[in-house]
Amino acid sequence: MDSITAKGATKAGKKIEAGGLALTERASIDLGLFDMLHRSYRETTIDRDTLYLFKAGSPVFMLEAPDGSRYVMQAYAQIVDKTLSYNDLPALSARLKLPSGWRYTTMVPEKDLVAGAEGKATVVQDDLENTYQKLD
Repeated sequence: MDSITAKGATKAGKKIEAGGLALTERASIDLGLFDMLHRSYRETTIDRDTLYLFKAGSPVFMLEAPDGSRYVMQAYAQIVDKTLSYNDLPALSARLKLPSGWRYTTMVPEKDLVAGAEGKATVVQDDLENTYQKLD
């Protein structure tokens, strides 16, 4: 992802500092006890009003569900695999335990790709806890 543009309530997110980094809250997720059990490849809806821009000509990493839904990676994580790096993402398919019918793909868009969320965003995580946003 090349940039994030916050809109609406998301734009005025709470600011915090962690480890010398200034951070702004862009989304919050209310989790119940059941939700605390990580379940990969399950949709979760969060409150967020943002535009994520993926510039043309740069690789974009995606999940495709059996029903044709597509999800674009918005963040990779070093939670499960502390050594995971951006350079690992093109070949990540070999490491994921994808459910039947799911696919991990890499594409290079010819035009800018925008993943928008107008108040709500639908996201999934893979089994390495990388996060993807559903495309409309």
